[in-house]
Amino acid sequence: HAGENLSHSKEIRKWCLTFFLCLIFAIPTMSVAMGLEGHCPDLVYPGLSVRNLILWIFCTIIQFGGGAYFYVSAFRALKHRTTNMDVLIMLATTVAYFYSVAVTISAMIRQDKVPVIFFETPVMLLVFVALGRWLENIAKRKTSEALADLMKLQAVEA
Repeated sequence: HAGENLSHSKEIRKWCLTFFLCLIFAIPTMSVAMGLEGHCPDLVYPGLSVRNLILWIFCTIIQFGGGAYFYVSAFRALKHRTTNMDVLIMLATTVAYFYSVAVTISAMIRQDKVPVIFFETPVMLLVFVALGRWLENIAKRKTSEALADLMKLQAVEA
């Protein structure tokens, strides 16, 4: 049981750190996404606004920093020709991220108007999934502890 609790503690710690890493960047990301919507016409480059640049930077950190575990797990699942929730999460966040990168770069190349992007979508998905995984592992540890305590109550002889 000690090894199982250690395993749960490692998972809880990993997901706690992942959640807070994502949250640290998600709060300013959402503040910029909602606060500067239409209020920040300043361009860094034609086709790239200050708002979109900030969102791109924060989203990149979360996508590949906070989302690293999901990529590893998804690739591991695909390597074994199976899918799991991590594959779905990475598919959704990667599509939103690279779509936003592609339309931003395209607008910069064409020196077009600033495009509508979805950099905040992967950020919020990863924050909520990391929170869910953290809470799930806490619940698993508590369930394991409760079952261990229940097993201690079992009669030695009938």
